[in-house]
Amino acid sequence: MTMQRTTFQPETVHILSGIVESIWSALSPVERASTDKSEIAIRLMELANAGDADLDDLLDYILSPA
Repeated sequence: MTMQRTTFQPETVHILSGIVESIWSALSPVERASTDKSEIAIRLMELANAGDADLDDLLDYILSPA
């Protein structure tokens, strides 16, 4: 997916930030060592921009290798 410039409402940013933090907290120390937190955020924003709200799809995409 290619990231396009999108403006999110403040409440959406708040929700997305919470999701990123939840995902980060759920990762093991080994996964955290090999994962860039900003990449999680970018992938999540790509999916939100595309309108994908399926949690399993989100997690699969976010945690898959780039």
